[in-house]
Amino acid sequence: IALETPPTDLEAVCSAQQWGDIYDRLADLIREHRTTLLFVNTRRLAERAAHNLSERLGEEHVGSHHGSLSKERRLKLEQRLKAGEMKALVATASLELGIDIGSVDLVCQLESPRSMTAFLQRVGRSGHSLGRTPKGRLFPTTRDELLECAALMRGVRAGRLDRVFPPVAPLDILAQQIVAECANEAWNEDELFELVRTAAPYATLQRKDFDDVLDMLGEGIPVGTGRAANYLHRDRINGVARGRRAARMASIECGGAILTSRYLPTAHCSSALITPVNPYGTGKTPLVRPCVSVLFRTCVLFRHRRRDIARRPTFEPTATLTKRRSHGPAYWTVVFS
Repeated sequence: IALETPPTDLEAVCSAQQWGDIYDRLADLIREHRTTLLFVNTRRLAERAAHNLSERLGEEHVGSHHGSLSKERRLKLEQRLKAGEMKALVATASLELGIDIGSVDLVCQLESPRSMTAFLQRVGRSGHSLGRTPKGRLFPTTRDELLECAALMRGVRAGRLDRVFPPVAPLDILAQQIVAECANEAWNEDELFELVRTAAPYATLQRKDFDDVLDMLGEGIPVGTGRAANYLHRDRINGVARGRRAARMASIECGGAILTSRYLPTAHCSSALITPVNPYGTGKTPLVRPCVSVLFRTCVLFRHRRRDIARRPTFEPTATLTKRRSHGPAYWTVVFS
């Protein structure tokens, strides 16, 4: 692996001349290799990079691969790349995992991948056969990205990976599992709580949080003049929870905690469970950034994450991160030790 920079000094924003230098260097690398994968972070950049490279190499030798393309077009591009009919393919994370794309000689990453794990996974797409060595090039486009990429390269060469912060007692996943269990059979609430606590992420789950989730799933969320996501029937006298008619279908169709835009919730930061209200906020209720998990399309849960922490890089190899806040959002400066 190696770091590639344009001849002129990188600044806060990449200039048109520097973009031209980067595309020229990419074209040279593509000509030197049989097949090259170029990874980018956005679909817009994928189309722009493919257009600029096709002007230098020819439209028949360069393609763009991302999730906005139809399945048939993506499959055609993958088959052409595998057959050796293309010299370069510009892709987002759509080619990062699980697709047999044949022999790739070189992988280039345009802009910082923001993660050592993602960078290693992408570079590993090259030289993917016995006796060959993966080969990758990293192209930062701004001064800030140069710092990130330098830290990333140091971490990779030292054999480090990103820090992992497993969530502790995530309530959205808890609600999913409760609905799935109760849809299958009736559960005593005390026994269900003890079952949940046997899982390591929920070993410290508080009973109050567990009861709050049951209350929400039993009573539903106020939506307009009615309620939504009331998937459980609770027998409070005997302490038994049963799934309603919609619980089984919801647990089958919506098994993942996938973000949806059906409701844009706002809430006080101290709240664990939230109710969808005016998306622009009312009074002193802050508008929450889109770091929420949405359950079963309508049931919304909130896990607060500080805005500055969400922007913080995950790799910190022998470096100190110093937060500097002005009137706007927080910025992080990497200082190597």
